[in-house]
Amino acid sequence: MALNLKLADAHVNAQADALNALYNGGKLRVYTTAQPTNADTAIGAQTKLIEFTLPTPCFGTSAAGVVTANAITDVVGLAPGDAAFYRVVKADGTTGLQDGSVGTSLCNLNMDAVTIVTGVTQHINSWSHTVVK
Repeated sequence: MALNLKLADAHVNAQADALNALYNGGKLRVYTTAQPTNADTAIGAQTKLIEFTLPTPCFGTSAAGVVTANAITDVVGLAPGDAAFYRVVKADGTTGLQDGSVGTSLCNLNMDAVTIVTGVTQHINSWSHTVVK
């Protein structure tokens, strides 16, 4: 018989709400060039363009397994380039948690612009995480 797991809202909401323990005070880093295979793969030749510090609590209360980030303080660009992906690491600065796409809309992380300029303020418009039901 095929796998056929189906989760209740209570289950996915509990998983989503538990993410704060991992993400609080972590770093969201935006990079150039190709996204690695997964968040366990070391960053290679990619250039770090921006580094945001995640708030505590990082996310609001979940709904249907979706948590949306609380306000993340704007920062200035560290290097010039076009954003290709982001990586979130725990507050320890090294343990990878997730990678995702960056754009101005319809991406995992939506920002005002994807062309980053050194010293220019950068803003996150939206970032959320969905626990698949």
